[in-house]
Amino acid sequence: MSLKCLNTMNIKKYVKYLGALIDNNLSWKYHTDYIALKISKTIGIISRLRHFIPNPILLNIYRSLIHPYISNGLPVWGQTSKTNLNKIPILQKQVMRLFYFATKREHAIPLFVNAKILPVDLLYY
Repeated sequence: MSLKCLNTMNIKKYVKYLGALIDNNLSWKYHTDYIALKISKTIGIISRLRHFIPNPILLNIYRSLIHPYISNGLPVWGQTSKTNLNKIPILQKQVMRLFYFATKREHAIPLFVNAKILPVDLLYY
């Protein structure tokens, strides 16, 4: 192998390993962005279904489509910076408000308690 071949190697910004996107600075930005994208797509599905499906089934959809993305590798990436992590609790609150037809100004903590779901920061601890 020549030296010229080694110089043309591509350096990636992140690598996907066991479902986690690990970037070269271990900031977990790409991973949290990926989780936020997956949650956002599911929120679109839930917002359409909530008018036709009862809450227990919607909660099962949450537990099967959103919770695995949040809990996968959480002990590793859960200590990321507030800026990276802040997207996920906001999306979780949005889902809870959709479940219970709550307004954007309504507190989400009673909704989490009612659904028996932990926000990502409490899930980490």
